[in-house]
Amino acid sequence: MVEMLPGDALREARRCHDDARDWLAKCAAEIDEKAEALQRAMDHARNRQLELDVRQLAYKDAVTSFKRLNGFCRDLERNEGPWKVQLLASGLAACEPYVTDEHRIDLAAEIQGLLSRFTPIRQEFMAFRRRNAHKNLIFIDIDGVLLSFRYWASANNNALWPVKVEDRMKHLQLDPGSVGLLVRLCEKANAKLVLTSNWRRTWPHERKELIERLIEQGLRRDLWHPEWMLPVLPNSNKWVELAEWLEGCTEIVALILDDEPCPDNAPPLDVEDVGILPVDKYDGFGAYSYFDALDFWGVEDGTVIPPDSMPMRQGVQPYPSRITRPLRPYSPM
Repeated sequence: MVEMLPGDALREARRCHDDARDWLAKCAAEIDEKAEALQRAMDHARNRQLELDVRQLAYKDAVTSFKRLNGFCRDLERNEGPWKVQLLASGLAACEPYVTDEHRIDLAAEIQGLLSRFTPIRQEFMAFRRRNAHKNLIFIDIDGVLLSFRYWASANNNALWPVKVEDRMKHLQLDPGSVGLLVRLCEKANAKLVLTSNWRRTWPHERKELIERLIEQGLRRDLWHPEWMLPVLPNSNKWVELAEWLEGCTEIVALILDDEPCPDNAPPLDVEDVGILPVDKYDGFGAYSYFDALDFWGVEDGTVIPPDSMPMRQGVQPYPSRITRPLRPYSPM
């Protein structure tokens, strides 16, 4: 390696410094430009003075803008950023011992500073998407709803009973009948699914593997909301997490399927309408629950006729809401 003359080394060190600064400025401008496009699209989608089809188009534009911004920031964090850090370090190392503090940049910290600009608008978009992606939502539990006591008696699941929870979860089979009815309900009600189950906490593998397992068992990918599960909050429970997920979602209509009753201290939800359908944990989500859910949404399944008389059951129950209005059937969009 040929040692540079002092003057050449200083000029090269200055060039490395200036190149890094110019690159940072371009990245900042790119993030700001993409963030402004996203903000404009969200503002249009939230403008109730605009026609519905215009707002729906703006929502799609917002999703596209977010993907572009998110992709740019991800590449900056994982690929281009680390490469630029290494490039600067190599360039300055070649100029030693003539490099001074005015040539050095903590480029990794500068990159993190750029990425921090993305955090607030990302959080705003997540809340925006929860409120605007879909009007009709079904919040689902697994144990007792899609995996009942009855279906624990199946050959596959019964063999897993003595196995540790973390070792058996990936191999458990959900009741295909309950899954099939839930799929039909989503189709009839034009509703999307959000997972409330404590499987969110006990699943020992990557979150992506959980949703893929549920899809594999029949709950198709297109049935899930983009934010497909409640957040897992420390020292909390699913009822608090449900309220957190739905904060500000004042135009959403929600049906909760659970084998647990609504607790007395459940936080009220910011939704247009909400009901909870208690599911018998011994039989799971079956025909009678399905008929009750259809009634809640105000839709029919033309392929099946409910019996003239059905067993006594609770049906859909009111759930606390900050918007006071009677529980009523709702016609889907």
